Amino acid sequence: MKRGFMAAEAGKNKRAVWGVVLALLGVLLADCASETTLLPQPAPEATVIPAPAPTTSPIATSEQPATAIPVPDPTADLTVAPTLISTIQPTPSPPPNPREAIKSEVAAAVSQFGQALSTADTELMASLFLPSEKTNRFSSSEPLRINGWSEVEGSFKELLSLPPGSVSLV
Repeated sequence: MKRGFMAAEAGKNKRAVWGVVLALLGVLLADCASETTLLPQPAPEATVIPAPAPTTSPIATSEQPATAIPVPDPTADLTVAPTLISTIQPTPSPPPNPREAIKSEVAAAVSQFGQALSTADTELMASLFLPSEKTNRFSSSEPLRINGWSEVEGSFKELLSLPPGSVSLV
């Protein structure tokens, strides 16, 4: 009896599940009925492309006229139109190391300072200083510190008026 009861319950469960499945199927079908259904389209018709007529002989016969190819005159003066060639731009180098850039800038300034001393070039020497009242120059003789642009400019003009070879840069 227990077995029959379980079979009856299992049958009820199956019917309930099938009822739910059928109800869902009905809802889906009703929902799909409102959508447009695409009908199968007829297949496109094949287009026949006619083949070219075969030639009778690949060898030219004497009946066909020969086509003359124009030959340029070798004595003619040829003119050539100039062609513009774009300038090739070099690949930019990676940004320099800031320390190396500062070192090379200081080395260039020291080199220019030495050149101004050896040639007594007051304009080059003046270009190496900032023309400001905050400009200072330190010296190994008295006065040890010179303040202001006018005083600094006067000191290197005196320095450049010395005979060549009397000033050395170390």
